[in-house]
Amino acid sequence: MADLIARAETMRVGLAVAPVSTGTDLMIDKLLVLDAHRCDFTPLLHIARDLREQVDWARVADETADSPYARSFLRLVEALSVAEPEAVRSNR
Repeated sequence: MADLIARAETMRVGLAVAPVSTGTDLMIDKLLVLDAHRCDFTPLLHIARDLREQVDWARVADETADSPYARSFLRLVEALSVAEPEAVRSNR
């Protein structure tokens, strides 16, 4: 958790200033909760498209490599040209 906060960028959110998670960390967190009971890619596709340039897809692939659901999602974003194939496959 300390690493996550250390990577966060401090931004103004309304009247407060708060640490905001990176796009990469957000995608990793979202992908790691996918399982047989929670496997709806629709909201994740919206996030992936909105943040595509802000995500280190190679790191996402590396840190979610043990999840078959995450691997499937990464293949989908690759096929839809949301992420470059080289980035998604570089660490597999």
